[in-house]
Order: sequence, then structure tokens, then C-alpha cells
Amino acid sequence: MRYSRIFYIVSIVVVLAGCGKNKNYRTPSELQSYETVSDTVKVESGTNDVRNGDTGAENAAVSNQESVVLHQMVSNGKPSIVDFTASWCGPCQRMKPIFYSLADDFKDEYNFISIDIDENPELANKYQVQAVPTFVFLDADGNEGNRITGMISKEEFRDELLHPVWY
Repeated sequence: MRYSRIFYIVSIVVVLAGCGKNKNYRTPSELQSYETVSDTVKVESGTNDVRNGDTGAENAAVSNQESVVLHQMVSNGKPSIVDFTASWCGPCQRMKPIFYSLADDFKDEYNFISIDIDENPELANKYQVQAVPTFVFLDADGNEGNRITGMISKEEFRDELLHPVWY
């Protein structure tokens, strides 16, 4: 009985530590000032207006809208990588620098889209996201080809982009 109580307390501490918000990473509303990736695609809050920005921000869409965003992103003829994330998710926050770095490296080959599941539950349901982070790989027509759930190293992610078997 004593060991089960200790195990229960340790489990709660581990879960809470993994879900803590790290202030070193930018929130979706701050992404427009992210300096290392170009050609931002962003959605203005409260509108369906998707526009290309030239502010030096990242190539991941920051969305609080419905699937109109995804449709407009995949209509440019490039495959897309959709990052389903949450602001409260520790692993999601640790994946952000990797995702943004790869978005900068592969901006000519792929669309990189970041979707907060709390702000876009319809998209999370449409793509059957059960855990975050989830990376959904879409071909140029918007059809899902692959997905990765959980953390992945930058090298493994890069290899998936360099040698795609999903489109």
C-alpha cells in the first residue's frame, strides 16, 4: 500500500513536470516575430484571411480558424507538414525549435503548418489527433500520407523530409 501511494505521487509529479509551459519558447501569437524562417503564412484572429507576410517570421501557419486555412495552404501544389500542438504541452514546446529550423531549411519544398488543438478542435478531430505533438504529412492534394506522434529527433525528422515515402 505504501509503495503504491509513492508510485502514485511520483507519477503525478512526472506528468505535471512534462506538461509545464516553458517560457523560453514563443507562443503562437508571438510567432510572427520569429526571425529565422521566411514567408510567414498567418491567419488574422477572427477572420478567414490567410496572407503571406514578409516580416521574417516562420513558414508555419498560426491558425485559430477552421479547415479553410489548411485548404488554402495545400492548394499551392506543395506537400505539407502539419504540427498539431498545444501551448500546455511540454514535448510540443521542445519540438518547436526543430520544427521551425526544418521549416526554414525546407521552405521551398514543403508547407509547414502549426495548429493549436485547443484553438482548432475541429481540425484536431478531422485528423483524429489523439495525442500531441502529432505531425501529419500531407501530399500536394491534401491527402494524409504519414504521421508521427510524439517527440522525434531533428535527424529523424529531416530524414523523413529528405526521403519521403508518403507522397
